[in-house]
Amino acid sequence: MPRTRRTAGNSAARIERVRAEPLSLTNLQLKLRLRQLRVFLAIAEHGTLIEAAVHLHLSQPAVTKHLLDLERIFGLKLFDRSHRGVTPTAYGTILI
Repeated sequence: MPRTRRTAGNSAARIERVRAEPLSLTNLQLKLRLRQLRVFLAIAEHGTLIEAAVHLHLSQPAVTKHLLDLERIFGLKLFDRSHRGVTPTAYGTILI
């Protein structure tokens, strides 16, 4: 089911359909950022978001946002989260 978003029009709000584009190499190159990959590798290396944040000199919410952005771009869950840290999923292991 396509997602929708509200946009302001001249007189009333209208709803536009937001199409989920297939993940092609061109789309991936446009959306993927080097910092996101660095954050991903730091999380995999350190095993927790907080330790990755300290290593990268970023805040924990910034690291979380980069990870969520990556998961949104790929449309896949890359890490399983627990109170003891994170472990890569099968897809996360492939990306590593």
